[in-house]
Amino acid sequence: MSMTLIQSVVDRQPELRQMLQVARANTYTSPGTTVDGIPMTTCLANFYKAIKAVPAYRRLNAYIYPAASTLTPHGVQKLALAFPEDVYVLASISHTAGNYTVTSESIRNDRYKTGTPDHHRVSSMDMARALRNFKTNIRPLPPTSLLTRIVESTQGLMTGAYQTAQRELSKQWGDIIHNSTSLLRAELIHAYRSGHQFMDARFRKLMDDMMASYKEVNDSPLPTKIHLVFIRFYGNGEVDITTPSPYTMVNNSYRSQIATDDKVLNVRENQVPDWLMNKVSALRMLEAQMYVPGLGVKRAENAYLVERDASNEHITIA
Repeated sequence: MSMTLIQSVVDRQPELRQMLQVARANTYTSPGTTVDGIPMTTCLANFYKAIKAVPAYRRLNAYIYPAASTLTPHGVQKLALAFPEDVYVLASISHTAGNYTVTSESIRNDRYKTGTPDHHRVSSMDMARALRNFKTNIRPLPPTSLLTRIVESTQGLMTGAYQTAQRELSKQWGDIIHNSTSLLRAELIHAYRSGHQFMDARFRKLMDDMMASYKEVNDSPLPTKIHLVFIRFYGNGEVDITTPSPYTMVNNSYRSQIATDDKVLNVRENQVPDWLMNKVSALRMLEAQMYVPGLGVKRAENAYLVERDASNEHITIA
């Protein structure tokens, strides 16, 4: 079961609420119950309120789940739940066909095979039993487990950023000459660097653009190792800082593993080193899930993987 980034759910809330209003406006059935500003079926509302009554879950936020099938004239019949500082959806709850269902990666239902959706799902027709299922199975991800998932999903973003640059270089070559041999390419490069004046202005412009990319992408080999710091903000002044193993280039793709001795550093926001906060400030202005070489990637509004250089090999807290 792949975990859903809470940001992708939050971003779609206005759209989903509008879809829900349309679904209700097109019928004459009686509405359900509105809880925390979300119209939901009465049974789901009762289940959600029972969960929120448990002290450990009072801070949970509810979101309309991004699937049109969950929107009914009576309200939603499925919710995504997450704590305010979460990066991923903690769990989803639903009530359909008389069943209260809890779904989460932390659930291991051995009645079903590993890797199937039902392996991460428990259901009951009795709400009290469903609540016990929730309290027994739903646990927030510890920082190191969260970092493992962030690292794994970031590998593809980083590799893709470099592969895109390589593809653009290949495209520029193709714009200049189709099916050109490596020997002909070498001759073109030599002629360009020797100051040869190309007669066609458009061809000259293509050569200028291509050689700029060639210098940037081809003359500078991809870094064999990229060091990053994972930093998560809790919104109350607390910050977690963890340093995963370096991302290493293997078979033209970046890979990283979480070392078992990695320690989570919990500090106050004013203790975070200036170089780290400066890069976080830059990443905050970018779109999420976009890796920027030399800077890092914003995984969520409160979670960042920040690239560090050799001078920042160790995190020093004031």
